[in-house]
Amino acid sequence: MLHKLLRYPIYILLLTKLPEFESVKGVSINDLPQLYRDNTELVGLLPLILKEVTLLAERYSYTEEEPLNCPISVFGGIQDKVITEDLLSAWREQTRSNFKLQMLSGNHLFLHSDQQLLLQAISEELSSILCLSIS
Repeated sequence: MLHKLLRYPIYILLLTKLPEFESVKGVSINDLPQLYRDNTELVGLLPLILKEVTLLAERYSYTEEEPLNCPISVFGGIQDKVITEDLLSAWREQTRSNFKLQMLSGNHLFLHSDQQLLLQAISEELSSILCLSIS
């Protein structure tokens, strides 16, 4: 499953079937933090940015390699309709070491829903990795 995700980068998955930016496969402009929505210049540039990212993603070619020898921690949004827990769990194939998947409250842009919780989870992950490497 991960190979499918890696071979078709996220922006291809998000944009190939949608005619307009207003709603990108379950991710609406309304999901952006108010600070970004209020910036009309930025909102006006988003379709162009997404188009450019799509062009880059179309040129991306996944090369299968041996799994990494380091831990991988993955975070996702519980209400994300785009990148599901099943897709995220496929990252497990990319490591010979520990793998941890944490699903946090929020949608595709979950990092804005509860930044404090996300930062705490990342901090705990880094601390546990550092403790393992020191032992």
